[in-house]
Amino acid sequence: MTISFLQGELRLQSSLNACLIVPPPSKAQYETRLKKWKFRKYAKKDEWRTLDRVLKVRKAQGKDTEVVLYGERVTPEKVRKEIMRHRFHTIPYHKNQGNASNTSA
Repeated sequence: MTISFLQGELRLQSSLNACLIVPPPSKAQYETRLKKWKFRKYAKKDEWRTLDRVLKVRKAQGKDTEVVLYGERVTPEKVRKEIMRHRFHTIPYHKNQGNASNTSA
């Protein structure tokens, strides 16, 4: 959902704008308010990592879990993909690891 879509929807639902002569909030005002309320479109890396730990514990307990982020149900495929993307890596990656031509003499 975009900010402009949200602005339009809120204007339609608000009866105050029809009664008062007040300019509608700007896009920046909406963004500031949403940031203050901690609304986000995407989950952060730490949230996916925490979710990974919680799902592992619940799976060990034999429980099925549905994930709901920011009021929307997340499909199991998306949960798996995002957890794999944000998982802790156990093997360190080095840029010049397998390239012998970059060694200095």
